[in-house]
Amino acid sequence: MYHIVYTEKAESDFSDIYRYIAEDSTERASAYLSRMEDCILGLRDFPGIGRTGRFPELTSLGVRMLPFEDYLIFYLIREEEDAVVILRVLHSSVNYRRLFRGESRPPDHKQTK
Repeated sequence: MYHIVYTEKAESDFSDIYRYIAEDSTERASAYLSRMEDCILGLRDFPGIGRTGRFPELTSLGVRMLPFEDYLIFYLIREEEDAVVILRVLHSSVNYRRLFRGESRPPDHKQTK
C-alpha cells in the first residue's frame, strides 16, 4: 500500500477550495473536501488509476491526473518510496498546462498523510 504525500501547493489548493465553498456553507465545504480526500485515499491501493494525459508538459514529468467532480488532482507515483505525491488540486477550467511548463523535474514533496 502506498502512502499519500501532499506538496505545499496542494495544501494551499485545498485551503482555497474550502474558502471558496465555505462562502456559502462551511458544512458543505467540509463535506466536499472529505469526499475529495476519500477519492485521493483510493490512490493508496490503486495509484495507477489516474491518466497520464496527452500533454508533454505533464507526461515528461510523469504527472498523472485524477478527476474529481469539477477538479483535477495532479500527482506523481514514487515507486521507490511507495508514495503518491499530490502536486496540485485545480478546477478543471484552469489552464494547468501553463503551471507545469518549464519544469525540468517534478516538484519536491514535503508533507505526509
